[in-house]
Amino acid sequence: MDTILVVDDTSENLKFLVDFLSMNSFKVLVAYNGESGLKKAELALPDLILLDVMMPDMDGFDVCQILKSKSETKNIPIIFMTGLSSTLEKLKGFELGAADYITKPFQIEEVLARVTTHLNIYKLQRQLFQQNQHMLEEISRRTQAELEREKALEALQAEKTSLAKRVEVRTAELQRANVELTRALRLKDEFLANISHELRTPLTAILGLSEILKDEIYGPINEKQHTTLNTVEKSGYHLLELIDDLLSYSKIEAGKLTLTINTVSVKEVCQASLKKIQEAARQKNIRVSMTTRNTVETIPADKHCLEKILVNLLSNAIKFTPTGGSVELEVGTNTENGDIVNFSVQDTGIGIAKEDIKYLFEPFVQLDGRLNRAQEGTGLGLSLVHRLTEMHEGSISVESEFGNGSRFTLSLPRKLHKEQSKS
Repeated sequence: MDTILVVDDTSENLKFLVDFLSMNSFKVLVAYNGESGLKKAELALPDLILLDVMMPDMDGFDVCQILKSKSETKNIPIIFMTGLSSTLEKLKGFELGAADYITKPFQIEEVLARVTTHLNIYKLQRQLFQQNQHMLEEISRRTQAELEREKALEALQAEKTSLAKRVEVRTAELQRANVELTRALRLKDEFLANISHELRTPLTAILGLSEILKDEIYGPINEKQHTTLNTVEKSGYHLLELIDDLLSYSKIEAGKLTLTINTVSVKEVCQASLKKIQEAARQKNIRVSMTTRNTVETIPADKHCLEKILVNLLSNAIKFTPTGGSVELEVGTNTENGDIVNFSVQDTGIGIAKEDIKYLFEPFVQLDGRLNRAQEGTGLGLSLVHRLTEMHEGSISVESEFGNGSRFTLSLPRKLHKEQSKS
């Protein structure tokens, strides 16, 4: 029976993993913090360690570094468990010697697939090491006797053949595990799409009832109650935006999002986008303006998706621009014949470091851990912008210098080449 050590400071996570792994015939040891986890790992020498990243006093990265520095525990595979989605955080874990990551909230198929895969790899590595040791000892013994040299070579060849067959068998097992992992990832995408859809119904009811109460249909309310309802409504609409982003991204990943192409008024879609971010700009005293040059009146696009792209770019600019700054939406064509329409969003915000620009359009990523905690969002906004832009046969570029603002330019063709859904 394989032994798994689970290190997590959250009792709910421990109970879930203990119950689930025990049910799948694993022996499970638990530790509630990094220090306890180190002691149990050195004492029990488990076959695999599930290690939480975010823990008080000693986080998962520190625990991993210590385990990998000791000869007794350095070869034990470690799978990090984290709610973080930053690529930089994952790279840090892999640099310290982690074998893999499991994302919270847990998906049971993913947990089982990853645990089983890395246990098989670990067992295979140990087997190969033992077999190699055996071969070396065998060669050493047989080379001492010249008369048995030929016999030793034959035995070594036989051992190599046997090892190759075992490796072939193990490779097939890993391939099956990869199939299971692929299935788990597909189920995760379906789950995200379904849960996003299901969350909209109760949230719509909450927003509707909040509006009814604010309109005093059920009787008068005082100023404090009115303020509270405003907070509920604001938070509800923010959550609805996050759910919409998550649902849109899930549909794109599943190949289920189809554009509805119409002739869209450039002026109208820009004004509608600016209107949606007006209140956020007012709260931070940010001046928002729009300029046009050599522009065209219409463009073939999905109006809803184009508006989502512009709102995301404008919202991002406001979010990362200090109070009193400015944001400008500039619209124009690139050439005299106007075959490309550019929508540029320029801000006076904090800017982006050159080395971080390559991570901008990755899903669930925000570049700075501190900003990730300070700013709201799923980290899907720019990824959605990138994917929706590609679906419009367009492109998006970034010009930025850390501390000196950013300029995002959306470039869309005035004529689409691929067949699109039209209405």
